[in-house]
Amino acid sequence: MLDLSYVRENFDAVREALRKRGMPHAALDDFAQADAQRRQVIAESDQLNAERNSASREIGALMKEGKRDEADARRKAVNEL
Repeated sequence: MLDLSYVRENFDAVREALRKRGMPHAALDDFAQADAQRRQVIAESDQLNAERNSASREIGALMKEGKRDEADARRKAVNEL
């Protein structure tokens, strides 16, 4: 079994190896598409986590300043993420 990172880095070589063996490479094309979608979802998730973490720091600062109403409003906005 090939490592996913190897397939990503050597996509054309893997495709050529499959062709030489007479094996269908449709699954490899499906892999490439699924991998691209997976990477996109991970990037979006990471971005949302970063926004949530930033907002949490802001909420903490607002609470320290005694601005409970603003902190509650910010908390509600974060929960919608």
